[in-house]
Amino acid sequence: MATTTRRRFTPHQKALIISRLLGEQITISELAEEHRIHPIVLTRWRNHAVQNLSKLFENDHKKAEKLKSDYEQQIVEMQAEIDQLRLQLDWLKQATISRLSKEDRNEFVNRDETKLPIRTQTALLGLSRSTLYYQMNNTSSRKSKFVDSLSEMRQLPLYLFAGLSMDQPKSTRESEVSKLKIQNGWMDVFGGYH
Repeated sequence: MATTTRRRFTPHQKALIISRLLGEQITISELAEEHRIHPIVLTRWRNHAVQNLSKLFENDHKKAEKLKSDYEQQIVEMQAEIDQLRLQLDWLKQATISRLSKEDRNEFVNRDETKLPIRTQTALLGLSRSTLYYQMNNTSSRKSKFVDSLSEMRQLPLYLFAGLSMDQPKSTRESEVSKLKIQNGWMDVFGGYH
């Protein structure tokens, strides 16, 4: 038993064969014999070509306009959804920020998250990124030293603060107080309070 493989014709080859059939004074049987195609197959190709000739003259511009308008409508809908989600996110940020303290919001930041950077997380929580890295020194000896210094200063007479001194010059005491404020995290190095 001999096996034959089925020949396949590309659309371009079919178009060339049918154009010869329609354009020249050649019969289906002659063309079939020339290309070794069964005449029924050629008849089927010719009928299909004749039925679809009208599609060649249809205006594809209308289809392109419809696709374009559908695409633009989809973009408008997506933009409206983005705006709605942005509004909801802003509302949630305000609700979260107003109810939680800074320390509680700091606990929400996940430093191991790879898809959402720390900068974005802190912005969503209404924090500055530096608050994550800032550590207050809560040693009791420094605080007590500072509190003792303040209470000691309050007990001194007012004339001492006017430029007169008992034991130490005024500038030394003020520098100690400002150092203690910085060490305890009550004052920034540049003079701003936290």
